[in-house]
Amino acid sequence: MNCAQVRKLLAEEGSDVPGVEIRDHLDECPGCARFAERLKLAAEILRNHQSGTEPDAGFATRVVAALPTSSADLLGWAAMRLLPATLALALVLTVWALAATPSPTSLVEQALGDDLWSWILDSPGGES
Repeated sequence: MNCAQVRKLLAEEGSDVPGVEIRDHLDECPGCARFAERLKLAAEILRNHQSGTEPDAGFATRVVAALPTSSADLLGWAAMRLLPATLALALVLTVWALAATPSPTSLVEQALGDDLWSWILDSPGGES
């Protein structure tokens, strides 16, 4: 086993007793042995960590005071965050709608159809 494989297995295993191949590698490689010791020490510190530090009495009050106080504040914050995206979407939809709008002539032709135009033009008094 190489050093990278051993260190990966040591970090993934999480057990204090490594396998035979890993123990053999640790006996031969001082770098990996130091890594295993530091890993074991770090795991022990994390398991036994008791800082004894508690936040002051006003900490919770300050955190709650920093939160939005009403749904209007929260809505205002969300609206300001979404305003650029909303404006961009409105602009894109406006441009798309203007580009997709047919001309008045084509609307009349579509509404009347070719048959109706023929009837109008062929009827007596249709031409002046």
